[in-house]
Amino acid sequence: EEAQGYKRVAFLRADVDNLGLIFRKGLGEDYSISRVATLSRMLDLFFSGYLNTFLEKEVIGEEEGKKEGGGSFKDRVYILYAGGDDLFLIGPWDVLVEAIIYLRERFKEYTCENKVFDLSCGIFIERGSYPIRLAGHFAGEEEKEAKEEKPAIRVLKETLKWEQFKDVKKDCDEMVSFVEKRKIGRTLFYRFYQLLTDYKEKEKKNLSEMYRIYPLFFYYLNRNVKDGNEKIIQFFMNKEKNYEVRDEAYFKAKYVIMKTREQEVR
Repeated sequence: EEAQGYKRVAFLRADVDNLGLIFRKGLGEDYSISRVATLSRMLDLFFSGYLNTFLEKEVIGEEEGKKEGGGSFKDRVYILYAGGDDLFLIGPWDVLVEAIIYLRERFKEYTCENKVFDLSCGIFIERGSYPIRLAGHFAGEEEKEAKEEKPAIRVLKETLKWEQFKDVKKDCDEMVSFVEKRKIGRTLFYRFYQLLTDYKEKEKKNLSEMYRIYPLFFYYLNRNVKDGNEKIIQFFMNKEKNYEVRDEAYFKAKYVIMKTREQEVR
């Protein structure tokens, strides 16, 4: 119930990328059983020890914190398992997305920004009554998909690299504010989502019909939005690349729709 927009729960599984390779070759000429054991203990300390402190003390971003229920992640994100080099968390879908961004940043700090160490995670979103056993399985499947492009995060059935995801989420949160201020109706945003769904399906088949998105997109936009057209165009399309539909446009549409579920529609 604490989630903004759709009242859904997220199930998140994550682990350290390439850990086997790190153990085998990461220490180079300094390799020894004792050093490998120390590295293993230090990683376990982060997940089984620091994670609890993180959830109790870390504060959600300033804008998020101002909203009802804002503040720390304590009593909002729950640990089902954390230890070794992996974790399994549950929480309101939007809060958990925020939490994993912060957690990954702390992990990078913990490993001294070493490029070899990073996380990949998969997030499965469902109703709160969904069986945890099944949710854990599907979150694991999402994690496997993320590993294909590691280091990455997979959420809402879309995979993004971490730095890309942070930028995209920032854009999405700004667009959510745009919808909240009634500068664009949620119904119109859903039409854009439908256009992007059709575009994506046609693009996979390399069909020329995928280009019908352009006249329909600009027709809906100009008919329904008086101010902020450029912002919306840039949100979905890259003006510098001849208005090419952005790779993350589909994810953006889904995220904003999820986040604005309670907003009045036009």
